[in-house]
Amino acid sequence: TALPGAQEFLLLRRIRDAATSGRWERIIVDLSGTGDPFALLRAPTLLATAVERLWPRHRRLAEASEKPALAHLAAAVEAISRDCDDLRELLTDPTVVAAHLVLGAGERGRRQLPEHLAVAELMGLPLRSVLVNAGAGRLDPVPVVTAAEQLLPVDPGGAGPMVHTVAAADGELDRLARLRRLQVDLPKPDGQPYGSGALAVGRVSGEGLDSVFELSWQQSLPEPDRLELGRSGDDLLVTVSGFRHPIRLPSVLRRCRVSGADWDAGRLSIRFTPD
Repeated sequence: TALPGAQEFLLLRRIRDAATSGRWERIIVDLSGTGDPFALLRAPTLLATAVERLWPRHRRLAEASEKPALAHLAAAVEAISRDCDDLRELLTDPTVVAAHLVLGAGERGRRQLPEHLAVAELMGLPLRSVLVNAGAGRLDPVPVVTAAEQLLPVDPGGAGPMVHTVAAADGELDRLARLRRLQVDLPKPDGQPYGSGALAVGRVSGEGLDSVFELSWQQSLPEPDRLELGRSGDDLLVTVSGFRHPIRLPSVLRRCRVSGADWDAGRLSIRFTPD
């Protein structure tokens, strides 16, 4: 039986190995050929969840110690689980990764923009730029650029994702060298976390067992009625526009119960009380 996300996990692990080999100055991963790039990037999370459900870590460690024949299998599964955690951490690390969203300049690009930005925030992908492609079809990029500038969070320090227009090139781009005509500059990682990667935790009221803690991050909601929240062990399950993604709870909240949630001014807040 094929585990969900296994093939995508192997691909991402190969990319990670290349990125950490020290051989390359920069690795660029083009996801335009995938049906759903967010599903590909979520593969390590899906695989880790499937492995944990089929053979929970506490069980495989206990059985490996009791049955030497299972020790090698348990070690292999443990290595896969560690690689999944490593990939999830790498993909959301703003010091080494920069994500760039490329959209067409037409109406389709404008419609896709809110959902793509919301999913990037939910996954904590370190978004550095939005590139509006005015070359395909030579459409007017202004509506998409304006919408992106309105939807992106405003950073008082001038940081945050930038919006650029990629103009149509003169002549055919039929050779790799001619891509230079586009003069596209992909901003490098800036170390600023994005979306759920910048979640904040704090006590908002009370003391001791009467304390109320709050977990919050910047989260846009293109379809507020489709927001869903759930809890599974140490994970907060968040669904935005039909895209479900687990958020690992900080240790201080793992032994707390959820007491409420709000969304206001583009920020999602979940409250917890001690159990």
